[in-house]
Amino acid sequence: MQWSQLKKRAEALFADAVRRRVELRSTRYHNAPDQMGRGWITIDKTEMISMCDYSYEYRQWQESDRLRQASGCVDFRDPAHQEGYYRAYDQAQVTLHAQSVFGRWEFVASLRDYLNTPVKAIPKSPNPIIRAVGMLDARVGKRRLAAMTMTNEHPLVQKLYAFRCRAEGLPCLVTEPSRDPPNPKRGCQA
Repeated sequence: MQWSQLKKRAEALFADAVRRRVELRSTRYHNAPDQMGRGWITIDKTEMISMCDYSYEYRQWQESDRLRQASGCVDFRDPAHQEGYYRAYDQAQVTLHAQSVFGRWEFVASLRDYLNTPVKAIPKSPNPIIRAVGMLDARVGKRRLAAMTMTNEHPLVQKLYAFRCRAEGLPCLVTEPSRDPPNPKRGCQA
């Protein structure tokens, strides 16, 4: 499915209170290898999160390298090091996701999965992007939204939950995460 169709279908599911205030955006750098790019979510024309392939891969490499150095598994050719060497990539991905660092490809894949996820499964999804976008979904009604608890929830999910509660005039059951000042630089940053 093309991005324009994916965006239209996902945004069509948003609740009326947030529909014209939230935008899902994506771009590809056509001259870049593998057409890497950036995805982002804006609220009231202010960028809330940026998901850039370049910065994600750079930070994943840094984190996995740090983990490999710490574990001593630095040579992928050595059979004794191989398991720890490759496990560092998986551990780095978990760490970056906890810090709200995602790639554009994860954003697009998550939106595709989101469209095929039943509404009852959205809050239980292991994917924080699906859970976050699900907070904006009209199928997650006001009663269900009011009954949710956001303890130990991913910061991205908490932000969109708090935004939707404010937009719907509901009491917010979570202390909204601190808003980072908007970054004056646009695009990918490592």
